[in-house]
Amino acid sequence: MKRLVIVALMFALFASARKHPRDWKRGKISDAAMHSTQYSRGSTTTATTRGTVSPDYGGGSTVQADTDATTVARRMEVDTVTVSVVGDEYIYTAQSSLTHSATPMMTAYMHRKRVCRFIAGSEANYVQEKGTLYVVDADGKECTFQIVRQEKRQ
Repeated sequence: MKRLVIVALMFALFASARKHPRDWKRGKISDAAMHSTQYSRGSTTTATTRGTVSPDYGGGSTVQADTDATTVARRMEVDTVTVSVVGDEYIYTAQSSLTHSATPMMTAYMHRKRVCRFIAGSEANYVQEKGTLYVVDADGKECTFQIVRQEKRQ
């Protein structure tokens, strides 16, 4: 009996936690841009020393050593996408940033997988929820942006 009550309460909790459906509106993409900036996060140096010691019991020892050092600079890249959407009541300007390692392979992967693609002058579905703007891009992917400016349309 206790299990049944617990299962029923958990089901009610999960059912109430479901997201409400979004009230999508139609707007026009007036501007879209992507800016990429690289930053240096520091560097790592790895050193390897190999050596031999030849003991000389009478007068001292001979030490020979070779050291190889390698320094790797660690960089990160921040991609910022800015989009302007003109709706019926408001004009929204919103941004989204993505941070990743700045290696060429990772940059290509992140651009292929994550960056939203917009065509200026085209129609798009959008919805505003508090300080967040959700916009469906040209590929049908739902993209999340933080609103940086919202002005009343006249």
